[in-house]
Amino acid sequence: MLSFFRLNDPYRLIFIGIILLIPRLIYWLFYYEPTLPELNWILIGEKLAAGDLLYKDLYEDIAPLSGAIYTLLFTIFGKNYIAFQVIAYLLLLSQCATFNYIVISHKAYKENTYLPALLFALLASCHFDLFTLSPVLMGQFFIFFALKNVYVRMGDQSSDAVVLKTGSYIGIAALFHFPLILFLFPTLATYALFTGTILRRYFLLLLGCLVVLAWVWFGYFFFGYESYLYRLATNSFIPWNTSYISFYQILIVYFVPILFLIVAYLKVSSINIYTNYQVRIQHVMLFFLITSALTWVFLHRISIYQFLIFIPYLSFFISHYLLNISKLWKGEFALFLLLANVSAFFIFSSKIIAPKNALLQYKEIKVAPTRWDNQIAHKNILVLGNDISAYKNSTLATPYLNWRISKNELVNINTISNLKRTYLNLQRDPPEVIIDEFKTIPSLFNQMPKLAKKYHQLDSVVWVLKKE
Repeated sequence: MLSFFRLNDPYRLIFIGIILLIPRLIYWLFYYEPTLPELNWILIGEKLAAGDLLYKDLYEDIAPLSGAIYTLLFTIFGKNYIAFQVIAYLLLLSQCATFNYIVISHKAYKENTYLPALLFALLASCHFDLFTLSPVLMGQFFIFFALKNVYVRMGDQSSDAVVLKTGSYIGIAALFHFPLILFLFPTLATYALFTGTILRRYFLLLLGCLVVLAWVWFGYFFFGYESYLYRLATNSFIPWNTSYISFYQILIVYFVPILFLIVAYLKVSSINIYTNYQVRIQHVMLFFLITSALTWVFLHRISIYQFLIFIPYLSFFISHYLLNISKLWKGEFALFLLLANVSAFFIFSSKIIAPKNALLQYKEIKVAPTRWDNQIAHKNILVLGNDISAYKNSTLATPYLNWRISKNELVNINTISNLKRTYLNLQRDPPEVIIDEFKTIPSLFNQMPKLAKKYHQLDSVVWVLKKE
């Protein structure tokens, strides 16, 4: 397998596409269950497709371009989760090809090879959560474009336009996934350490990024909605997160690839067979790998799909390690270990073989049945809490999707502005059923007697709109 993908033959991408497709096809046909992040993205697309405005009419911290893509796909496919995953597969395959093209076109290795694309595909297939169309998957494409331009700059072939585009790519990536803005720092570090970039071009890089971000701010400012962006910006840098999968579960899945990464980096940094340009490329990849880790500080949702941001750089260094193994059988065995690791965790995560260990069961990320499913099916509902499983066969009423953001308005009703906004939101889009996990409604209805008369309490957490 190593010798097959070691060759510089673009037709190897066909086989990589098949390798990428096989686990997904098995999962889609026999074992698919929607996840909570997927449900959240579908709800965002559904709400925005109805004509609502992100951040104003939908309280969610998703980046605007991701919201726009989910809106477009919901308009085309509706609540078809598999359609979203098929798009994710095509996008991921394109990224494998793009990343491989970047590293071989800039002579990052001693030989041209399709190993980086193969490893990218393998490491992105070891868990069902990586099959989703996540914001980090969409944003990462533009980080690759920025990375390509960084290599161009290192080769002294750059121009002002290339530097400006590099900043723009990072800005666009951040509009898919906010933490990707941090990739400005390794780009600046590369310019400072490995190029003779003049001061004006540093400003051009920042300008390219800021102009992209400014277009979003201008759009909200033009219609007088900039206060909603300020609230989002403030919330984005508050350290909180929802863990769908624990850090230990993620570490277990990627323990072997991380071990390979450590061995690979030590091996690559200890041998003197590379040109100065190739060594600089390795340093840049290390900068980008470190930045990938730093983005996790600002994540509000912890899950395995977020690990996708590390996979290109793991693939880069592990490819170096495999290419430097002198004996073919040792290289084949090392690749076999990676393949066995990927296959095992795919089998466990997809429940092809149901694991007994709780760390391998991933129950928290799946959309679970609720005791209200029958009475809320195909209705406009509002869930005041963290578990959004109830929305699986229902529609979100009001802007209050993200509880972490919404509770600042729903709980702090002593201020006139919060009380007014809450009342108007409930009046404009009245939910047929309210599931009140945190007992928020009684205090709200005490302040809104006119609205309270429209609902009756079914049990301790369920409020139902009275029929007129």
